[in-house]
Amino acid sequence: MAVYKPKVIEGKINGTGWPIDGHSLMLSSWNYDNHDSWHLDYWKDEDDSAVMETMFITETAAGMCLYDTLEEFAEHWEEWEPEGVFCIPLENVEVLRILQVETKEVWSFKDVDISGLKQPIICVYRSPKDYPDKFVARVFDGTKPTNVAIIRNTVDEIRLDILKSFPDKTPFARCKEDCNSIVESWI
Repeated sequence: MAVYKPKVIEGKINGTGWPIDGHSLMLSSWNYDNHDSWHLDYWKDEDDSAVMETMFITETAAGMCLYDTLEEFAEHWEEWEPEGVFCIPLENVEVLRILQVETKEVWSFKDVDISGLKQPIICVYRSPKDYPDKFVARVFDGTKPTNVAIIRNTVDEIRLDILKSFPDKTPFARCKEDCNSIVESWI
């Protein structure tokens, strides 16, 4: 069973004409809509007023707002639930930092077809930022990462899965140029 995690970023909003312009919000990008837009995930307390005003304006324009005035909307803001996903066009977001990479977690590499990759490589990490205290093996096509990974508690569990799934792969120790969390790469 695969577990999907979308890409999550902190992005600065510009050019929408909404009160959120100039604010840095946490946004996600999903494969179910082909990554066509950024989805509003969450925001800092200091951005709450701008987000609230933006929700009121956009829901009113769409004919979906349950309240007639911004003041009335503000009174109910704490219990308010959106009528859907709030999307922001890609061109209106400046990516400031990546908080989570898009990942499709699979139980085993046996469940993965790498036949379409030109140069499949499995890169093993110790405690990467998105999975602290875990070992992660990610599939790459040459130097380009895919979104496929397995997560385990020990490097030995990772190695066992790689050996069973890809018996033709050979491990190579981390190069000094690699990031510090890399343990090895299987080519």
